Amino acid sequence: MNVKKMESECGCKKLCSDGYIYVFDKWSADMVIQFWRCERKSDWKGRVHERDGKVTFMVNQHSQIPNPGRIEAMSCVTVLKHCSIDTDDTMGSLISNGLE
Repeated sequence: MNVKKMESECGCKKLCSDGYIYVFDKWSADMVIQFWRCERKSDWKGRVHERDGKVTFMVNQHSQIPNPGRIEAMSCVTVLKHCSIDTDDTMGSLISNGLE
């Protein structure tokens, strides 16, 4: 499984894998495995276990289709926000400069 980590707009940790987005839930008791839950927990009760940057176990199957485009959009927004903070430029000016 392809795994990518990022932060949400509010700074929450997110894990993206195979077109699905998960929100960090908790560590295992031995602090080795991270437990993640589907961000759409009202629709799907699924969870994944991650160890050493790899998804090692998936609980339940997804009831929604994957959306890899949303993951790419979230990634771009995250990069823009970090650049905006680091350079004191507005997001609008960063987007304009990036599109030229």
